[in-house]
Amino acid sequence: MRPNHPKSWSIVYAGFVVIVMLVTVWSVGLDRPCYHDECHFVETVELFVRDMGLSTFQTYNEMSTPLPFILYALWGRIFGFHLHVLRLFSLLVAVITYALLYRLLNEVIGSKSIVFASAAFMILNPYMIGLSIFVYTDMLTLLFVIMSCFALLHRKPVLLFVSLAGALLCRQFTLFLIVAMFIFFMLVLSRKRDRSVLAMIAACAGAIVPYAALIVLWRGLIPDNAVRTVYLDAGLSYNPSHLILYMAMFCVYLLPFVIVNWRLYRELRVLVASFVLAWGYWLFPVSASPYTVMIDRHTTGFFHRALKNMLINDLLVHTVYFLLFMAALPIIWCIVRDLYWRIHRNNIDLCLFLDLSIICYLIIMPFAYMAWEKYFLLILPFGILRFLLMAFPAGSRASQTAQGGCA
Repeated sequence: MRPNHPKSWSIVYAGFVVIVMLVTVWSVGLDRPCYHDECHFVETVELFVRDMGLSTFQTYNEMSTPLPFILYALWGRIFGFHLHVLRLFSLLVAVITYALLYRLLNEVIGSKSIVFASAAFMILNPYMIGLSIFVYTDMLTLLFVIMSCFALLHRKPVLLFVSLAGALLCRQFTLFLIVAMFIFFMLVLSRKRDRSVLAMIAACAGAIVPYAALIVLWRGLIPDNAVRTVYLDAGLSYNPSHLILYMAMFCVYLLPFVIVNWRLYRELRVLVASFVLAWGYWLFPVSASPYTVMIDRHTTGFFHRALKNMLINDLLVHTVYFLLFMAALPIIWCIVRDLYWRIHRNNIDLCLFLDLSIICYLIIMPFAYMAWEKYFLLILPFGILRFLLMAFPAGSRASQTAQGGCA
């Protein structure tokens, strides 16, 4: 088989995933004691193993929606409730997610080598390594997020409903994805009235129904439990510092793709405006959320912790975030401008959806009670696709992306 044959790259990728999984299992160990949040997640899974009654759904002691705990509990009932057995389910979900990620990139991007490099880059993200083995809710959420992209590309309303509802039942803040999908298909409908489009819109609306039923059961956005009193004591509020953090993460967790798209920084007026606006950082500097400080975590994640360890001085840490925020502003400006022109020119394609998803993410995520770098993973596949379509518009394979690029 020729080295550049499409199947060769698939085989190489499969081998790469197997090696990553084996190294992860060898270095972490299936039998190692529970890790951080994994401890209380396992306790919740055990609760669902014992009882899946209405009272359990109403009062389980977590902030997130219950689907991951249900799926882990069902796995535990079948194969046994032991930590190493539950972690095998995490590995299975990770492998499926990685396979779908590769297929998604492959359907949109023409170059096999770029697809492989992009998928490998995401897999080797330090958060992805941990989420592929520990009993966490994030990998399942990411799986549903990627599934929703297939539903959009192939216009599959049932798959769209399952993936959107599944994502929302894993993490509440995936509401951004439902909003983006709904707006996208409403724009499609404005251009072409079609039953299949109406079915996709209905799937978006219907995906909210299961979570709405839980809201009625809980009489709130999260279960009626002890942590609800602690974390949502002041209700929902908008946190500009969260917005700044997630914008800065575009230049951290997507750095190679930003470098490839260096042309984003060629407009002098955009650079000057970014420099001026960036000083707003000092009004809302990046910092650990009060709720993470309560559990003795004083950073927003791996990158923040690494900066603190290397630079010691808080002013230097904030200076780095200030520069990252300034570097992110031209990126967001490009996405906003591209979104505007695509709607104005009635150019309804995959790039438009990616723009919508990123903007909706940045609008909705600052309402979360806690800022955490790990949450950026949910937009990471969309960011990778969007940057690739900016850099290689002519190489896109899907018809929806034929006119990709940043206008």
